[in-house]
Amino acid sequence: MLFRSRDIVAQDAAGRWKSAQHTTLAVVVHDGVRVPLTVGLVLRTGDRVQTEEARVTIGLMDGGELRVGDHADVEVRSRSAIQRLGDVYYHVLSAFTVQFGTVQTAVEGTRFIVLDEPTGVDVRVVEGRVRVTTDKGSARLGRWQTTGESGVARFRPFATSADRKSTRLNSSHLVISYAVFCLKK
Repeated sequence: MLFRSRDIVAQDAAGRWKSAQHTTLAVVVHDGVRVPLTVGLVLRTGDRVQTEEARVTIGLMDGGELRVGDHADVEVRSRSAIQRLGDVYYHVLSAFTVQFGTVQTAVEGTRFIVLDEPTGVDVRVVEGRVRVTTDKGSARLGRWQTTGESGVARFRPFATSADRKSTRLNSSHLVISYAVFCLKK
């Protein structure tokens, strides 16, 4: 089953977030060629999604999804992602790994966010369990736990949406307008 696009959300000239059918503020990079995102675009394994003032969602073949925040860069693979920049919310239904710098997150059927914080990478679990491995060690996180910006050593309940900037992608963005793209092998 292929996933159908819903819409793309991008900022207009006045800074308001609006639904769009296509935008140059989010692109797919395939074999070095940058293509503006369009509702209905199909992604291939190895494609990179880069956003500026836009947010998109990539629908996975198993029904899961990746919600890519603004100012982000993520490469999609068949059962993994390489996140290079920005915040991405992951909802996966089967085995999946995310690599962001020296932080690797391995999951099986869960919802979590990998945040690009000024002090480092922060993994926050919304539902289920994840294993986080860094150069500082490895640990399992459960629902509502986070590594904190300093690494795996600190575990704490993560902040509510009121504690974070409204433009950041966080667990309160469960009901936002976004585009869904299909990830093909």
